[in-house]
Amino acid sequence: MGVWFAGTDVGGGLYRVVGIADGTGVAGTFLPDAAGRCNHVDPNDAYSFAWPQPCPLSVRATASIDTSAIPEGSHLIGVYLEDAAGNRTPLSAPAQRVVIRRGAVNGAN
Repeated sequence: MGVWFAGTDVGGGLYRVVGIADGTGVAGTFLPDAAGRCNHVDPNDAYSFAWPQPCPLSVRATASIDTSAIPEGSHLIGVYLEDAAGNRTPLSAPAQRVVIRRGAVNGAN
């Protein structure tokens, strides 16, 4: 699943796009970072950075979310833009969606 967006932030910058299904984070993708500073430094804390303003303040991008972890069936799915502090803004409001996996030839799964 992909989403195009433009966003701005006035704090630590824009960090990543996160997919949420049924209230659980299923996938995320990091945003372009030309300065190379928007990387968390503590493996136990996704919001620990070496710089006070580590991530880009403005981003125009297309983000792809890997939905393969979502099982077939009906799910409440939303896509959010997250800043370096963990604040989330919906890019795609949560909506009930049906996940169907396409199988092999003739529709076999």
